[in-house]
Amino acid sequence: GAPAAGEKVPITTSSDAARASYLEARGLVERLRAQEAKAVFRKAVDADPEFALAWLGLAGAQNSAKEFFAALDRAVALAPKATPAERLMIAAAQAGAQGDNATQTRKLQKLTALYPSDERALVLLGNVHFAAQRYADAIAAYERAVEIAPEFSQTYNQLGYSYRFLGRFEEAEKAFTEYTRVLPDDPNPWDSLAELQMKRGRFDDAIANYRKALAVRPDFFNSNLGIATCLDLKGRHAEARAELDAMIARAQDDGQRRAGLFARTVSWAYEGDLTAARAEMGRQAAIAEKNQDALGRSGDEAAMGNLALAAGDLDAAARHFARALELAESAPAVSDAVKANQARFAMFNRAKVALARRDLDAAKKEQQALATAAEQAGNPFQVRFAHEIAGRIALAEKRWDDALAELGQANQLDPYVRYRMAQAHAGKGDRAKARELADGARNDNTLVNLNLALVRQEKDEI
Repeated sequence: GAPAAGEKVPITTSSDAARASYLEARGLVERLRAQEAKAVFRKAVDADPEFALAWLGLAGAQNSAKEFFAALDRAVALAPKATPAERLMIAAAQAGAQGDNATQTRKLQKLTALYPSDERALVLLGNVHFAAQRYADAIAAYERAVEIAPEFSQTYNQLGYSYRFLGRFEEAEKAFTEYTRVLPDDPNPWDSLAELQMKRGRFDDAIANYRKALAVRPDFFNSNLGIATCLDLKGRHAEARAELDAMIARAQDDGQRRAGLFARTVSWAYEGDLTAARAEMGRQAAIAEKNQDALGRSGDEAAMGNLALAAGDLDAAARHFARALELAESAPAVSDAVKANQARFAMFNRAKVALARRDLDAAKKEQQALATAAEQAGNPFQVRFAHEIAGRIALAEKRWDDALAELGQANQLDPYVRYRMAQAHAGKGDRAKARELADGARNDNTLVNLNLALVRQEKDEI
């Protein structure tokens, strides 16, 4: 029958030891300590190799694409042995990994209908809305979770970011402050509060709270990334990279090393040295190469393509983007759905090269293919990419109103999208609106954001 009121999603395992390890690891992940959680999830699956939810947890704690898919595939294979609710969680994660947000949302709506009193199920649903930038829907799910479990810390973090992305900074600050109350001895609440202060241009306050997070846990590397970003935004690039070098020296695995190297790439871009940025990206790619992480390598090639585009090296950009697709398509043990997802990213990348070459016919062809494929796949993120390309084509053709209509449906969190909207307003002769949007794009103040670094290098003609 239906679950009783107040019931939580069941956890199916034959082993008490496995259950205890799973609960411990889940608690670590909820406090953003995935690095420690990995070993504890591993203990859970060692104690019960058929424990589907523990494999799902292990997947979520990974920081390499290769390890993520290996664990997720085990969870999917074991799902038939679990309860209907656990099967919904696993199916949702699988859909998410394939870029199918629509299916992921449906599965989690079913889960929360089955277990309306499970705060974790509500947070999962909120997170899927959040990822698709449906922040009002996310907030509704998180607020319900807060009512059910006011001491469940994770909800306040997600709530804070949702308000932040809506520009409701006072409510965001309130949620993050509540988060520090519920978890005072944990680094992440201080880190989240610092990130909001950075967003608002309060760099010194942000650095102080990032340092507070590191005082609680010296290996909470996200805060090193935050400090480095604040320093870059203050124009202190050498100090930013020194902060990152200290982090890389203490890194516990290659995932953390790669994160540090990517932040160094972004720091060089802030400084305007794209040659150094491209070399840094090569160091990151070498780690994925060593670990035979084809999907990780594919992402690196795409980033190298974006840097080559920014440097005006269009042939190199085209080569990097082609290699990114090749690596994804030839990756062992990667499902057709994941490959199809990568093929859609490739359409976006080819369109960007065509635009840079002023080959608008080729750009239009890729845009139409992407718009159709993204719509069919139920991937709102890539639907926004299709609108971005359509907007950029309109911009190139000086169709200013069309450009604004399309760019308005692109990713509003990307400072480059807002910068291009500024260009369209400038084209229309509305200097004040153009200046406001361009300044907003340049002062986006977001964590380790390559597009922000590149926007700040744009020669100001607005």
